[in-house]
Amino acid sequence: MNPDNGEMDALRREIFGEQLHCKCQQELLGINGLKDGKEAEAAEAKASGDLFGYLNCHDKRHWPAVLESLIAETSPEEWAKAVRDAWIYSDEIWINKGKWKSILTRAKELRGLMSDVEVSKFEQLADPLTIYRGCNERNTEGMSWSLDPNWAKAVARAGAVGQEADRVVRGLARKVDVLAYFEEHGEEQEVIIFPEFVDQVEVIERL
Repeated sequence: MNPDNGEMDALRREIFGEQLHCKCQQELLGINGLKDGKEAEAAEAKASGDLFGYLNCHDKRHWPAVLESLIAETSPEEWAKAVRDAWIYSDEIWINKGKWKSILTRAKELRGLMSDVEVSKFEQLADPLTIYRGCNERNTEGMSWSLDPNWAKAVARAGAVGQEADRVVRGLARKVDVLAYFEEHGEEQEVIIFPEFVDQVEVIERL
């Protein structure tokens, strides 16, 4: 029996790894990810400085590449704000994990990535941070974590991590290693950090 498309997709990731899968996805989407019929809208948004509007004219999986193309054309603060919006509204971050790491490293020190309120609240947090993530065995090492274990559990149960989740993990993070702290979704208290800087990761609940 021949495997269906979903099985073949999983098999490719298993054999060749995430990098090759991401390359295939990008090739399937086209050169720049601009949505059909959005050329005029994209040009108008870009000309008016509406960077998020410009991003929205592209497929989400191309947003990191679009952000990279805007670096030399916008102010550092406006670019950082666009990075923030793109991260918050992106899906399947893992597809462009390498690009996101590069973008967040560049944006970390720029005003606009975090709001003044978020900066103030982050400064008051204890160090190190105890952080949580809803995930499965294969995507434990993600970049998006939360200070709230209940939020991590809710995300896992909702399937918002892009794959079926079956656990909540806990880890420790030094504040100096945190790339950004967002409160866009209220209780989430999202902590963005490269997984290699999260210590003592352990499963605290299986779902």
